Amino acid sequence: MRVTLFAARVLGKRTFLLFGFFTFLCVAVIGATYVTSRYALKVYVEDQLSRISWDVALYQSRAIPKAPEFLETLRQLPQVTQAESLVFLRTRLPEGLKVEAGGAAVVVPWYVVLSSTSPELLPPAYRAVDGKTTLSLFGSRDLVQANLTRIRLADDFAFLGRTVQEHEHQDGQQHPHAGDWRALFRVPINQVVELDREELNRWLLEKTGSISFVPYLGAGLHMPYDPALFAQLDRLFQAHSHEHGEIDIHEESGDYLPEIDHMVLLDRDKLISGWDLEGSYQRVEQVLEVIREVIPPTYNIQLRSDTLLLIERMSEISKLIGIVTLFLALPVIAIAWVFAANLVHFVILTERRTIGLMRLRGLRGSLLSRVFLFTILTGGVMGGLLGLVAGMILPLVAYEDLGSVMRLVSLQEPLWILLFLMVGLAVSLLIGMRLIRLVRRLTPREASSRFASSGAATVGLRFGFFTALALLVGGGTALAWVTGFSLAERFPELRQFERLLDLLALPLLIYGSSVLLASRRTIIAACIRLLAPLSRGRLSSFAVEQAVRRPGRVAGVVLVGSLAAAITLAPSIASHSFTQKGVRGVKVQLGANANLTFNTVSLGEDPEESLGVRIAALRRWIQPSLDVLGEQSSISSTELVVRSLIRLYVPGYGYGGTPLFLIQDPEAYLEHVYHEEELGLDGAFREIILQLKEGKVAVSPSVAEFWSLSAGDQVLVGFDDQGRPVKAQVAGTLAMLPGAPQRSVEDRDSFATAHADYLSHLFRSEAFLVASMESPFLDSISALVPQLTTIVATSEESGLNTAELPIHPRDERFFSQEVTKVRKDMFIHLVGENFKIYLVAGLLIALFAVTATFVVNFTEDRRMLALLRVRGASPGDLMGALVVQLYSPLFLSLILGCVIGGLAGLGIAHRVWDLQRVPTIMNLLRTELVFSWESVWVILFIMTVLAALVFLLGLWTFQKTAREAIRQE
Repeated sequence: MRVTLFAARVLGKRTFLLFGFFTFLCVAVIGATYVTSRYALKVYVEDQLSRISWDVALYQSRAIPKAPEFLETLRQLPQVTQAESLVFLRTRLPEGLKVEAGGAAVVVPWYVVLSSTSPELLPPAYRAVDGKTTLSLFGSRDLVQANLTRIRLADDFAFLGRTVQEHEHQDGQQHPHAGDWRALFRVPINQVVELDREELNRWLLEKTGSISFVPYLGAGLHMPYDPALFAQLDRLFQAHSHEHGEIDIHEESGDYLPEIDHMVLLDRDKLISGWDLEGSYQRVEQVLEVIREVIPPTYNIQLRSDTLLLIERMSEISKLIGIVTLFLALPVIAIAWVFAANLVHFVILTERRTIGLMRLRGLRGSLLSRVFLFTILTGGVMGGLLGLVAGMILPLVAYEDLGSVMRLVSLQEPLWILLFLMVGLAVSLLIGMRLIRLVRRLTPREASSRFASSGAATVGLRFGFFTALALLVGGGTALAWVTGFSLAERFPELRQFERLLDLLALPLLIYGSSVLLASRRTIIAACIRLLAPLSRGRLSSFAVEQAVRRPGRVAGVVLVGSLAAAITLAPSIASHSFTQKGVRGVKVQLGANANLTFNTVSLGEDPEESLGVRIAALRRWIQPSLDVLGEQSSISSTELVVRSLIRLYVPGYGYGGTPLFLIQDPEAYLEHVYHEEELGLDGAFREIILQLKEGKVAVSPSVAEFWSLSAGDQVLVGFDDQGRPVKAQVAGTLAMLPGAPQRSVEDRDSFATAHADYLSHLFRSEAFLVASMESPFLDSISALVPQLTTIVATSEESGLNTAELPIHPRDERFFSQEVTKVRKDMFIHLVGENFKIYLVAGLLIALFAVTATFVVNFTEDRRMLALLRVRGASPGDLMGALVVQLYSPLFLSLILGCVIGGLAGLGIAHRVWDLQRVPTIMNLLRTELVFSWESVWVILFIMTVLAALVFLLGLWTFQKTAREAIRQE
C-alpha cells in the first residue's frame, strides 16, 4: 500500500488533473444541456400559456337566464382571477314571428345572437360598436346579396309578432284573431357586415379552445352584453311569451340551440411553474375539482381546460428530455473523445521516463495500472461532481434569480443527474483504459527512451466499414432534411426510428466526413504544400516533408478542426435559418409592414351592380383614407386587394362563394408587395401575376385540383345579366396571394388532435382566384364584395396612425407585432436556447481538443526543434515550421467543417419547421442557408485563438537554450 501511494503521488498528479478536467467538461456539457432544455421547455410552456387566453372553459346549454348568477359564483372562487361569458344563441324562429331590418324583411333560416362580457372574446369585426348592435349576414352568396339589397343601410333590427284581437262571433262567444304586426324585440344597428364562418370559428378556437356550430345560412346579431335582453330572447326563441291582450305566441318553439361559454382565468403565477410541470398539473387539477363542485347539475355544463391539456402534454415531453440531452451531447462528446485521446498521449509523453525508472526499480505493470486506474477514477469522480455543479447551477443562476436556485435544484430528477455523472465517468474510464493498456505494455527500455511518434493517437482514423456506414447514415439523413424527404410519411411505423436518426445524424456526419478527409493523406499533403509558402521561412520545405512523413498527426489536426468548425457552425446556421424563414413567412402573409382590412358590405352602392362598377365605387370610397395615409412621410406605397365572392363551387365553400382576390395593378403589386417566386406552383410567381394584365386569372391548388385546371384552361368566374356563364383563362396556380386574408392560426400545443386536424384541413383546402381590377370580365358579372385590404409599405410602422383615417379598419396587422409572435413560436425558442449552450460548449471543448493536439505534436518535436536551433535556425524559421505543421492543416479542416456545418444547420432548420402540428405558410417557403456574422465571428475566433496558440508555443521553444532542451529530452 505504501508503494502504491508513493507511485500515486509521483505519477498521479498530472493524470488526476487531466482526467478530472476531461470528466468535468463532459458532465458539465451534459448537465448544462439538460438544464437548458428544461429552461427552454419552461419558456415554451410560458409562451404557449400566453397564447391560451383562458385556462378553463365551461359550456352551458340550459338555464340561460341564470348564467349571470353562475358567472358571479365563478368569480368568487379562490385562484380565479377573471371570469367572463360568451353568449351564443342560435335559433330557427318559431312560427308566428318575422324579422325586419330598417323596415325591410330579412329572409334567412337561422338567426344567431353573439355577445360577451369582454370584447376580447369576439373578433373585432363582430363586436358591438358604441353600444349598438352589428348585424351580419352569412351563407350562400346569393342569399347574402339578396338581403343586402334591402337592408345594407338599415339602422334597426326587430323580431315581430302579431297582436291578438278578440271578436264576437255569431255564436256570441269571443274568438281571438291575428291583428297587426308589433315589435317583440328591437335594437339599433350600427353597421352591416358579412360574417365569415371559418374566420369566426378560428377565432373561437384560439380564444376558447373549441369551435362552435355556426349555421350555414343566416343572420347574426352582435349585441352589447345585457342579461335582461338575453333572457327576453331566450323566452322568445322558446315561444314562451304570453302577453294576452297584446301579443300571444302559442306555437311550438323552433330549433333553438342556446350556449353560454364561461371563460375562466386562473392565478397562473401561483399554480403553474414551467420547472415543475407535474406539480403544476396537480395544482390545476385541484382547482378544476373545486369548479366542478359548484356546477349545478341542471345547467348541463361541460368543462374543458386547454391549460391542463398543455401541462399534461409538456409533462410527458419533459420525461424524455434526459434521453434527448444525451443524444444532443453526442457531437460534443465526440470532440471530447479526440481531446481525451490526446490527453492519453500527452500523459505518456510527459511521464514516460518516470514510468521507466519505476519499472527499472522493480514496479510491476499491474501495480502501475492500479495506480493510474485509481487516479483516473478519483479524478473523474471529483471532476464529474464539479461538472454537475457548474453545468446545472450556473445556467440556473443565469436564467433565474439566486433565491430560486436551490428550489429549482430540488426539482431536478436525481436519477438523470446520477446518469449524467455515470456517463461522463464511463467515457473517462474508457479513455483511461487505453492509457492503462499502454502502460502495461510499456517495457522499461521503451519508457526510458524517447517516444517515437504520435501515430498511435490516430489509429482510429482509418476509413473502414463502420466509418463509411456513419457517413452514409449521417449524410443521407442530412440530405433528407434539406430535401424534405421523410420516411415516416411513407411508413408511419418508422416514425420513432426516423427521430432517432435525426438525433444521431449530426455526430455521424461530422465524424464520417472528418475521418474520410483525414484518411486522404495525399490531399492533406497537397494542401500543406500549397499553404507552405505562406510561412515564408527557410524551414518550410523541411516542415512539409516532416508533415507528409507523419500523416497521422496532421490527420488528427484535420479531424479535430473539422469537428470543431462543424459543431460550432451548425447551431448558429440552424438557428438563424430557422428564424429567418419565420420572418419571411410573416412578410409574405402581410405583404408589407402593415395590413389594414376594411368592411365594405354596407357601402352605399347597389350590390347587384357589376363587379367593375363595384370596384370603381370602392376606389372612390377608400381614396380619402389613402390620401391621409399618403400624407404620412413614412409611407412609401399602398396597394389594394379586394376580396369578392363569385359563384364557383369548391368543396368546403359550398355556394357561399369562392373568394376572388382583385389586385390594383399587377406590376405595382410585384414592385411593392413582398413575395417569393416559389409561391407559383406551376411557374414563377412573377410570371403568373404579370399574366393577370391580359385578363387571365390565377387559381389556388384546391380549385385547380377539383376542377382539373392547368395553365391555359378556362375557369368559371361568374354569370352575366342574362345568366350565361363567364369564363377566363387560367394563368397558373398560386400557393397563396401575399397580403390577402388567409386561413391561418397561431400554432399552440394545447390544441386537441381533432382541432389540429381541422386547422390543417382549412389550410390545405383554402380556395381562391386572383385577377386584376382591370380585367374585362368584371363588367359582365356581379359579386358580393365583403372586404378590402390595404397593404402599406412604411419605414416607420409606429408612425402609422389609423385613428386619423376617415374609415376605421376592421382589422389591423403590423409586421413588428407578428414577428414578435413568430420569434416565440413553437420550437423557435426551444431550438434557440439549446443551440446557445450547444454552441458555447462545442466551441470550448473544440478549442481544448485542438489545443491538446497542438501541445502533443509540439511536445514530440521539442528535441527536433532544439537540434534545429543548434544548426542555426532563427526564431522566425522555427515559427514558420510550426505554422506549416500545426496551423496549415487547420484551413483544410475549417473548409470541411463549414460545409458540414452549413448542410447540417440548413437541414436541421428545415426538419424542425416540418415538425409543427398545424401547417402554416412557412411550410410553403424554402429554407435558406443563413450564414450570419455570428458564424463568421465563430470561425475567426477559432483561427485567432489557434494562431495565438502557435505563437505561444513558438515562444515556449526559446524559454531554454538548445543545449538545455536536448538534455531535457
